Amino acid sequence: MEDTEISYTEKSQASKESAKKQNWWKVGFFITLLLLVVILFSSGYLLIFSKQRIEVPQKEESQEGSEDYCSESCVLEDIVKNSPTIDIGRPGASGHMWSYEDSDFNWKREDGYVRGEVKGREIQLYDRYENPKLDFNSLNREISNILDSLGFTRNDSNSYSYDSFDSGPLINIIGFEKDEMKCLVEWRDFHEYFYQTGQLAGLKYSTQIYSIACGIYKESEDPLNELFEDDFDPEAKNKSSYSLDKIIGDFAAGSVRAFPCCSGASWIAKKENNRWNVILTLQEAPSCELVDKYQIPKDVVDNCYEDSENLRYGEIQPGEMPPERSPTP
Repeated sequence: MEDTEISYTEKSQASKESAKKQNWWKVGFFITLLLLVVILFSSGYLLIFSKQRIEVPQKEESQEGSEDYCSESCVLEDIVKNSPTIDIGRPGASGHMWSYEDSDFNWKREDGYVRGEVKGREIQLYDRYENPKLDFNSLNREISNILDSLGFTRNDSNSYSYDSFDSGPLINIIGFEKDEMKCLVEWRDFHEYFYQTGQLAGLKYSTQIYSIACGIYKESEDPLNELFEDDFDPEAKNKSSYSLDKIIGDFAAGSVRAFPCCSGASWIAKKENNRWNVILTLQEAPSCELVDKYQIPKDVVDNCYEDSENLRYGEIQPGEMPPERSPTP
């Protein structure tokens, strides 16, 4: 009888311990599951939060403050994507090859002055051909339609034709703009020129040139505005394109080219009586007499001619700084 009671008691205790173990396992499983949920939720929140912190600045940087922003490269890529004629890097039926290149071009402003060296990119074609030719009229219609679909409008002030040095093929230009993005379509045909001038005899190959250049020009932020507003060179309107190298105190310097083509020079302007005026236009170092007369600082003109042969500071090698100028007595 005693053995039976002992055996029953032992079984009862073993059953209770087994139940306790099962309860602890359930509790442990529940706690583990809860921790996993908390960890997964936290990880997802951190991932979303960090992604937002990374993406927002990138969006602002790529769009430059505008959802519709598209750089010059972006515009050219859209043109290529929508043009059945332009095929970058592959020769066409006449062997022509399209390519991307850096570019700078002139842009005629509303005030009549022409801004030179607007930096940008271009799609360019040099087509050396024998018989087949690129149809400029057809391609111009194609490009005009594409630019129109991209929101560009034609700018008649920047659409013109001219002879290069009066001794070359006619250069034709059509201007387009969309806000601060400016584009010029340019083409010329050497074959037509040689044919019209009677120089075609014996010429087996000739060349066509076609380009689409685009760049951003913010007229309201142009540092040349200060000079243009003073009408500092009124006779140059519509006849010269200006670029700016520096403004130092009451002096400014840059380069000027005949518009639309071709010869160029350097210019120096001085602010006198609160008004800018061009005081020198030159193609080499000025005379020291003029430098001293206008008190032009060395940061603007780094050398000058004492006479027809001798520079004040000797020969200046490319990239070499001239010695300090002694005060003029």
